Amino acid sequence: MAALVSVFAADDGRLGCVTGLVLPAEFATAQQLFFEECSGFSKGFVAMHWSRGEPAPKVAALTVPGHRGITFPFSGGEFGSGNNMAFRADTLRRLGGFDVALGAGSPTRGGEDLDIFRRVHLAGHGIVYHPAAIVTHHHRREHEALRDQMFGYGSGMAAVITKQVCSGNLLPILRRLPAALRLLLSPHSEKNADKSAQFPADVSRAELKGYLAGPWLYLRAVLRARSLRR
Repeated sequence: MAALVSVFAADDGRLGCVTGLVLPAEFATAQQLFFEECSGFSKGFVAMHWSRGEPAPKVAALTVPGHRGITFPFSGGEFGSGNNMAFRADTLRRLGGFDVALGAGSPTRGGEDLDIFRRVHLAGHGIVYHPAAIVTHHHRREHEALRDQMFGYGSGMAAVITKQVCSGNLLPILRRLPAALRLLLSPHSEKNADKSAQFPADVSRAELKGYLAGPWLYLRAVLRARSLRR
């Protein structure tokens, strides 16, 4: 946390968010290694800075390290991971906080971090990825837990994109869709090329099922959030 705060302390007030490096805490089971093969949290070891109006740097697309931001900035996956992030409190308040229709406690099961990253960026606040701010993450050890996690990652990402479509960004997202689909589906893409021969096929299928379910889960989550507000 001190490393994240140090970035804010050196800033002139234009930064809204700082994210950091997330490394695996252990490789006790094959499933934890499989998670690194198909996803992982690391965005690399090079510090990055995003400012509104500047071209996107060479950063992750659909959370794939090293790939140019195909869906930038609509997915939000380029900026970092929710398990290592910090915000200026007044920035979060002005933006209305996290979207309750997204996240682990909602039907979408994820995406609240990606959504707030995008909103911070589009509101004109800077975002810094600071790899010196390091946390470790205990990946799921069991096969069923990994499969369930990857479904949630797919549904959460699809929910974030669906929100953007509903917000009037259909055409720019459609322009990015062919490249994003190749990244997601091609066995030779940067997302899938590192999967070993032992990688469980049902985990890949679970993520794809999550992408297909995400739009409907997002609509359900929005309706539920509205009913709770009433």
